[in-house]
Amino acid sequence: MPSPLKARRNGPPMSGDEWFKYTKEEKARLKTPEQAKLEEMEEARQQSMLKKIELVPAEQEQQRERWAEWLTRWVYCTEGAHLTLTDIRYARVFADKTHRSQGAAENCATFIRDDEELERAIGRKLNGVLEVTSSKIPYYDSKIVKALVSAGIEPPPTTVLTIAESKFLGPGSFAKLQQMELSHAVHLGRQELLNACIRFLKTEEIQLKVEIYAAKYPTAQDLSSRQAARLYSDLSAHHPFFKYVIRSVFPLAKALVDTFRSLKTIDKSRKEDKPQLKVEGLVPGLLKELQSIFPAWKYLTDLGRRVASDGGPFNHTVTFAHVLVEHSSVELVEEYLRQGGDVNVGGPRWTLLQAAVSMHTYNSRMNKIVDLLLEHGAYVTLSKAEHGSALRTAAIYGKWVLLEKLLVWCLFSGAWKIANDLRFIMDVMDEQGGINPGENFSDLPAPERIALYAKRQVIRIIEDQIHRDEQVIKRHP
Repeated sequence: MPSPLKARRNGPPMSGDEWFKYTKEEKARLKTPEQAKLEEMEEARQQSMLKKIELVPAEQEQQRERWAEWLTRWVYCTEGAHLTLTDIRYARVFADKTHRSQGAAENCATFIRDDEELERAIGRKLNGVLEVTSSKIPYYDSKIVKALVSAGIEPPPTTVLTIAESKFLGPGSFAKLQQMELSHAVHLGRQELLNACIRFLKTEEIQLKVEIYAAKYPTAQDLSSRQAARLYSDLSAHHPFFKYVIRSVFPLAKALVDTFRSLKTIDKSRKEDKPQLKVEGLVPGLLKELQSIFPAWKYLTDLGRRVASDGGPFNHTVTFAHVLVEHSSVELVEEYLRQGGDVNVGGPRWTLLQAAVSMHTYNSRMNKIVDLLLEHGAYVTLSKAEHGSALRTAAIYGKWVLLEKLLVWCLFSGAWKIANDLRFIMDVMDEQGGINPGENFSDLPAPERIALYAKRQVIRIIEDQIHRDEQVIKRHP
């Protein structure tokens, strides 16, 4: 008997209910009797718990009204994709609590059924504060923002909400937000959106679809163009939150941990009745959550890039560590290394150190990541990637300030076998026209001046090393 997937291959695509029914049957067919028994026991336990915590109508209404407070924070969380009304409806229900499946989330009493209902609710509750574009994306009313800018005041969320409250909403509507600093409000919004994305990727439908396709096609690159387009179309049609999630998980995570240290320095004199965010243990916990959804995220992200014919920085051999480095998330990279992650793990194009070198810019956060990788034993001369060693990568990309640091690190740490790398660096300099020893570049802008100075220092270091090698050869002919 052919499988349901083969039976429907040449027919119309399955509906959401049909696909979910098929995946449930497929999973039941593959699991062992012991697994089936455990899942039945867990489902019975959860059903009994749901009966115990059933909400009364007043509590249901209170939870439905929380969307307004969340939305005013989320509009400022622009690190991921733009939030449409559809994205907001699903983000809201997944941010509220964990759901085993998308179907369970859609059947939740607090789920807003359609975009029109949410748009009407925004008009009633946030009229004059938020407007909705023709593409169903909410944004702050330009009149409020322009009034603040013309007065010379930056419009952070708390300021906008304070004015909006006094003009449109009545006192006390956003009392909780007023007690929080800007960083707290935005940080809380990022945390809520990221939780929603992670919980969505953990739903049964998403996990089963990725498992079934990955079993036959280990990477998205193994799919034909037609298969990739069909799968992407199915995910987009039956999982409206899908596109936002795959574009936003790691940008939101990076932005979230970027403010971690500032949140750890909250004023200890803050009154007890004012809200505070629990940030202790945030980075280790977040790293664990990201690792748990990384296989599904990676497969679906690769699928999106495959359909869009966009090579991008990510492909099927990029590791979890490469994604952390390429998003320049210092705290997450630090936690990854602290937990024993491989600092010299290979990738499709380069090692972690080469990835950091290629993305390094003057006075950037990538400086800290390079230092972290070196301190944890990254090999500067390791040659197992596209451009050879990290030294060669720095020369090819013209990262002269960083190249000087790497050369000094090599010499002081006793690294050897760098002669070929030194010749390569000199060849790159010759191709670029070299540098005149008597050239005066004091009038150049600071970044260019520093880069040229570093380039001159690189030449000096190489010449000194060549001289030392010649002396060794003379002493030991």
